[in-house]
Amino acid sequence: MSKKFTVSPEEIVHQIKLSLQLPSSIKEILTRKIIANAAAEAGIEIEVEELQQVAEQIRVAKNLHRAEDTWLWLEKQGLSLEEFEELVRNQAICAKLAQHLFADQVEPFFVEHQLDYAG
Repeated sequence: MSKKFTVSPEEIVHQIKLSLQLPSSIKEILTRKIIANAAAEAGIEIEVEELQQVAEQIRVAKNLHRAEDTWLWLEKQGLSLEEFEELVRNQAICAKLAQHLFADQVEPFFVEHQLDYAG
């Protein structure tokens, strides 16, 4: 007979501490908050089409070609559909903020350094 075990949120935090991942987890939380705040201050909004595109990119990257594959992956990751949507939104906001902040710097950089890359 197999015994079923449960894991509490406190046990998860404890394991994160024991595996020395607490500092990096805190850094990721703070980074997410800073990005969300900066995007809000910049007035960045995400359209439904952008969310769909990011969700598709995640599915392709994870080889989730069928709906069943996606549901199994979400279950394995311990993610609800709402949490997956949050993940997608966070990635979309991050990409759009980076585009907003740095797009005007990309072309001048390559023009300035084109000889460096000419071989």
